[in-house]
Amino acid sequence: MKRGEVWLVDFGVPSGPEQAGRRPALLFQHDSLTPGLTTVLVIPLTTNLRRLQLPCTVKIPSGEAGPDRDSVVLCHQLQARGKLRLLERIGELPLDLLSEVEECVLDTVGL
Repeated sequence: MKRGEVWLVDFGVPSGPEQAGRRPALLFQHDSLTPGLTTVLVIPLTTNLRRLQLPCTVKIPSGEAGPDRDSVVLCHQLQARGKLRLLERIGELPLDLLSEVEECVLDTVGL
């Protein structure tokens, strides 16, 4: 379990516009924190390409990180989830795309 990996995550039942159910998500927290915590920071992915119209998203081309369809990283939905919700490792984001996600998250939180 390390930063930049894409995992199938069980997000559970939705509340409003939140992503829900089983879906890919990017593991985003620093690797040094993962062993000592029971939660991990993840960013959900969607295959709804209309979400690319939002300024806080990054496109992941199919096959780049495991998903077999073009996906969108929803940087405005960064959240903590229990490690037990991570079901299966799907792939890993290339460093250039991970850097793009990092910049997008920083912009999203105003840093």
